Amino acid sequence: MTRITKLHEDGSGDPYTLPSGNFEGSRKDIYFKVPFEYWEQDYYKSLTMPAKAMLFIFMSQRKPSLVLHKDKQFASWYGISPATVGRGITELKAKGLLYEFLTKQYLDGSSIFGQSTGVRWALAAPFDLNINKTEREAAEAAWTLEGIARTALRISSRIPALSGAAIPR
Repeated sequence: MTRITKLHEDGSGDPYTLPSGNFEGSRKDIYFKVPFEYWEQDYYKSLTMPAKAMLFIFMSQRKPSLVLHKDKQFASWYGISPATVGRGITELKAKGLLYEFLTKQYLDGSSIFGQSTGVRWALAAPFDLNINKTEREAAEAAWTLEGIARTALRISSRIPALSGAAIPR
């Protein structure tokens, strides 16, 4: 016999509880919201099922941006095929609902070339509304003068010409 147990959507394995509705609270306190534009601009009709699946999966992450670690792994987490992930992302990008937020190279021992490219994705407004308070505050703080200065100092310490380190000749 199959036994179905409702779990919290954050992947923690905790039993599902109703959100308190406190907008200032954690991710567990906020109700999942779908913007009115989804119906007003006929996205419910015009998006294919792969695009709808990816849109709602991305919205459920409740973060300003997210990474797809490996398409196969990501797909298995949500019970969809890697082809569905790819088609959904392609369509959301074409409709302007999803964009590449940040792209970076990183070392990857499992790659043939020894490195891979990581992409952070972000949803375009109004589909970016399910962000929890902590993530929202962190994103806002990054764009203040202090946040920009901290980032510049952190980056400059890695560049020999800017950190004051001797440059080999």
